[in-house]
Order: sequence, then C-alpha cells, then structure tokens
Amino acid sequence: RKGPSKQVRWEFKPFTNSARKDGLQLRHWAKQGLQWDDYPFAKFNKVLKLLTYTDDDYESLLKSSEWTREETDLLMRLLQQVGMDFT
Repeated sequence: RKGPSKQVRWEFKPFTNSARKDGLQLRHWAKQGLQWDDYPFAKFNKVLKLLTYTDDDYESLLKSSEWTREETDLLMRLLQQVGMDFT
C-alpha cells in the first residue's frame, strides 16, 4: 500500500468558450484552483473558409452535365454547415 495521498478537491465551475460567438456559459467539473485564460479546447475549433468561385471558374473548372450550378452552390453551402467533416 502506498503512503497517504493528497485529497484532490473538485468544483463545478462556469466557463465560456472563445470559439463560440453566442456567449453561452457552460459548467463542468475541474480541479479546485485550476485557472486558464481561455477554454483549452477552443483551439480545436477551426472555421473553414467556404470556397468561392467566379462564373468563369465555374464554367472552366466545375461545370458538369450531371450537376447544375444551383446544386453546386448548395453543395458548397452544405459543406460549410458541416465543417467539411466527413469522419
């Protein structure tokens, strides 16, 4: 048996995430006294820039007999909404 261990105290702390723009305040359990300037997992929030294309780009690079321009635009908007995350 090991010697006496220090008891760890936990507290239910409020936090905000700088990756969110709505100011939502959540709470979670953290070791007492633990402080950080920003929520540590905010760094994993990546906002992808939607690919844009001109009419000329569409005509020369993207035009297909199987897709309309409207369907291509819709696909790009849907990709933005799901963060292009297919995993």
